[in-house]
Amino acid sequence: MASWTTIVPEVSESVRSAVLGIRLDRVGRLHEAYLRGAIRRCGSPVVRSVADFRLLALLRRAGGLSLTRAAEELGATKAATSTRVERMVVADLLRREHQQSDRRSSQLLVTEEAFSLVDELLAIVVKAHADFLEVLSSAESEELTRLLAKLWSSHSQVVLEE
Repeated sequence: MASWTTIVPEVSESVRSAVLGIRLDRVGRLHEAYLRGAIRRCGSPVVRSVADFRLLALLRRAGGLSLTRAAEELGATKAATSTRVERMVVADLLRREHQQSDRRSSQLLVTEEAFSLVDELLAIVVKAHADFLEVLSSAESEELTRLLAKLWSSHSQVVLEE
């Protein structure tokens, strides 16, 4: 950033914001890759991505959701979620339970096999988070948590509604 403020001193605040945004994006992508690597080392032939894990964890935690609701919760499209769900149904990690009141709609539920796998993956993901953040002191970690929560609460509703 110092090189930019030397070149264009009057835009230093704009540059600072841009650099911070770029760093947030880069750290987010790095963290996602770090988690993906940890999940892949688990060795599951079906759960190969953070999105796969998040879907299974969401459905386990919620006790079952419709495809539409699951996609909304994950911030994904119905098409992408449907593809992921179908792969997991074929692998016997998810099952569809049709509603008595409306046979066209169904709940997505984790199977017993998926329940155990989510437990295993959750331990791996928690450790990966801890490993990724271990470079921060306790005070830095608390400050980062506070700042990220502030950003989330300020912007999530606006962004998620678009």
